[in-house]
Amino acid sequence: MRRLLALALLATALLAGCGDDGPADTPAADTAPGLTVPRPEEAYSAPVLESWLHPEEVTPARAVGLSARVGRALEDDGVPVPSEWRGEVRGEVYGRAFRLPLFVSLYPRQTPLERSRLRLYMGNRAEQALELGGFVMASAYEIRAPDGTPVTITYMDLDVSEGRIAGTLTDDGRRIGAALNQFVAPNVTAEHAPDVYRPIAESLGPFEVFVFRPGARLALEIDGDALEGAVSGTGASLTGIFPLPEVAFRARLSAERVG
Repeated sequence: MRRLLALALLATALLAGCGDDGPADTPAADTAPGLTVPRPEEAYSAPVLESWLHPEEVTPARAVGLSARVGRALEDDGVPVPSEWRGEVRGEVYGRAFRLPLFVSLYPRQTPLERSRLRLYMGNRAEQALELGGFVMASAYEIRAPDGTPVTITYMDLDVSEGRIAGTLTDDGRRIGAALNQFVAPNVTAEHAPDVYRPIAESLGPFEVFVFRPGARLALEIDGDALEGAVSGTGASLTGIFPLPEVAFRARLSAERVG
């Protein structure tokens, strides 16, 4: 799972200089491989600022105690943590159907500054990550700033109640080059590129990666060892070279608990 998430972050880092809204922003003064960080007075969104984790604020004992208490509360709400689930996802992206294996991982929140009690990862195995319909969704993730400071990015707000999990993507992470929530669609850029650029776009292959826009949603329901749910949202191309029509991702998923 971490290998898959790392691949997604690497893909974002390689293309982070381009956005769907036009030319890239002026590079920040502080950069590190795989991470572009705006100057402090610039572009951190409020959710990202709120989710900075400074090591001096959290001792290992405090973090472990918090995770245990949150875990017990989630269990009381019908969500077993930690837990691993395997199944399949079926859906449609840009009018094309797909069907792929699925994993879902649920944990109690890992840091005190995460807004949601639950940490969620889900998507496909690494070998399917770049197939049509391949996707990654994560509620939060840890990276390191150029000065070595650990940073927890909160991408998603999750509500948990009576075995139901409802999530909304509130921050796509693009402003700091850490757009982790992504899906694979047909190469829409090649389809809409001007003639002079079409060969370049076509050289990317039959598919391209899109970043879920804020507002993407997931809904999961747990009943014993069974999980059912849905994911929906629209995306912005990582290449971001030309204005594109809306690219929508819609999927239903089902899984069984395996751990």
